[in-house]
Amino acid sequence: MNLEEDDIGGLLLLALAAKKLKTPYLASGGIGDGRGLAAAITLGADGVNCGTLFMATQESYIHQNIKDEMVNASGEILTPITSPLLYNLLTLPFCLPENDTTHIFRTLKNTARVFKNKVSFFLTLYLLLNRGES
Repeated sequence: MNLEEDDIGGLLLLALAAKKLKTPYLASGGIGDGRGLAAAITLGADGVNCGTLFMATQESYIHQNIKDEMVNASGEILTPITSPLLYNLLTLPFCLPENDTTHIFRTLKNTARVFKNKVSFFLTLYLLLNRGES
């Protein structure tokens, strides 16, 4: 079960998990500093998973070119858009550095968050056009 498919916010999920779970659990997703850690612990998590935060570190096994792209990400659209409607639709989410990742496979009910690049953009567009969903 992927609760992200229901668009339930992480803070709400942490509070619900604290009420329902009898075992320790980790908060994961969007935790990038001490404030996120404090919030997760306050809401009942026993610890946190900071995956993306450490992807660009020297110790990470990710290829250096990918690390460089992540560190230098600007939040800009990586592919020229010629349709004014499509441009207006896509520009806003791309304009902030916080949005340098995107969801893929949502139409397949297997949502994953990945670094936003040409591949993820065209994959999402392909699935959208061929499945009629977002």
